[in-house]
Amino acid sequence: MKKIIFNCIAARKAGTFTVAFNLLQSLAKSGADLKVLALVPSGCGYEKLAGERIQLLEYRRNGFYFIWRIFFDQIYVPLLCLRTKADVLLNMNNIPSCVAFVPQILMLQQSNIVKDIPVDQGVWFKINFAVQKMLFSLGLRACDAIIVQTPVMKDSLLAKYSYPERNICVIRSGYDNEPLKMEFDQKISSAFYADDYFKMICVSHYYPAKNLGLLLEAAVAAKKRGLKVRFYLTVDRDESGKAGRFVNKICEMGLEKNIVNLGRLTKAEVFTAYRKADAFILPTLLESFGLIYLEAMSSGLPVLTSDLDFARYVCGDAALYFDPRSADSVLDAIIKISTEKTLRMSLIENGQKRIRYFFNSWDNVAKEYLLLIENCAKSKGVIR
Repeated sequence: MKKIIFNCIAARKAGTFTVAFNLLQSLAKSGADLKVLALVPSGCGYEKLAGERIQLLEYRRNGFYFIWRIFFDQIYVPLLCLRTKADVLLNMNNIPSCVAFVPQILMLQQSNIVKDIPVDQGVWFKINFAVQKMLFSLGLRACDAIIVQTPVMKDSLLAKYSYPERNICVIRSGYDNEPLKMEFDQKISSAFYADDYFKMICVSHYYPAKNLGLLLEAAVAAKKRGLKVRFYLTVDRDESGKAGRFVNKICEMGLEKNIVNLGRLTKAEVFTAYRKADAFILPTLLESFGLIYLEAMSSGLPVLTSDLDFARYVCGDAALYFDPRSADSVLDAIIKISTEKTLRMSLIENGQKRIRYFFNSWDNVAKEYLLLIENCAKSKGVIR
């Protein structure tokens, strides 16, 4: 029986949680001869996965998380691998343990580790991020394999770091059209006012790389031009101080009619928002994959997004692209998609083709991970 340490302590929300949760769930029912010890953040929903094959160790986030994470990843986890006599460490946290004592497979989703983007950040973030990049670079020699979700991410990794290409595995996330199974939510439906505004939904947490400030600029420009455009956002104002200040800006700038923040939504509420909107928009500067694009396409929405390599890989000819640094470029794209019905229908039709192309069940994803785990376990922890 294979013993796997599954370290997903940083996978609390958004895409990292989606991947970790669904992968654990599929591993539990895979039929493989394994035992998984999952290191998870408490209060995020992982507790429902505990069972015969999945044992959970839950950890609560504290006020010294940055310092604690270094200790956790670099000392606690390697010693846990020794104590439990694990066969493989499956690290879902972007930053490797610099000494793992067992074969280590790293799942890399944090795009800014391998690609620099100019976003305005405070001093503390810069220090934190510099340490992360240092630990990533030092820890590469302890990685027997690195998993990325797209060839774009693989190319970026190879361009920035010296790591054997043969040890980089591209395994796409699972996607099974789940939004189509959701029920309609009346409360969210009523937030989409019955008027002649062109309504765009942007489903995103507030992170600097998501570039949501561009939508504020676009709303101001639309208001000056007299364009009937409305953005619907899903920012949880309590998520962070910056998120709260961003939401407050909507009122401070007098944009209540042009921007409606729905707050954090459940999956059913997101589904309803997709159904009520006219288009999906995402001005992001970085994505590791972009499952959110496929969700929007599956709900029959045309997609507007940043003209960047990761977006073109997922969306192809199913999106209308704009310059993510220009509010005027955003407005030009909105005017085009709102006035050209043929274009909208073409993007929606192409979106259905992209969904079929990227369809991949989480059970199939688990099989790919299991094959890699089996191969790495045979190496007996060779540190590079």
